Amino acid sequence: MIGVLFGLSAVVMWALYFVYARQAAQAGLLPIDVIVLRYGVAGLILLPWLLRKGLGDLGGIGWGRGVVLAIIVGPLFLMFGAGGFLFAPLAHGAVIQPSTAALVATAVAILFLGEKLHAARIAGIAMVLGGIALIALAGGQRQRA
Repeated sequence: MIGVLFGLSAVVMWALYFVYARQAAQAGLLPIDVIVLRYGVAGLILLPWLLRKGLGDLGGIGWGRGVVLAIIVGPLFLMFGAGGFLFAPLAHGAVIQPSTAALVATAVAILFLGEKLHAARIAGIAMVLGGIALIALAGGQRQRA
């Protein structure tokens, strides 16, 4: 039951992220503003935990891993996600962002972790790419009209 609760909490948080990121873009905030708000506040909240766990090894993670994680899944990810809402409607971003995240994770698993590229995975990748293409085509048609 606790797993279901955490899963539902994650869904609510992701949904709220999309709504707030789109609202921020419509209100005139730039992606860098959203990044500073998101990571600045989280950093201040977690600073006591980090100091207690140890700043020398970044709370047990290690500075090397921490820097790589910060670059890959931190502000850079949010910059592209929040930046996309300057150009796309909420519904498009809520589908495209998780879909492309899944594609990138699959590519990383194949390239760096030795995952096998079998028929079911190829079919899944093709379906996700097809869905993204349909959304992009529909968005392009609407802009021309």
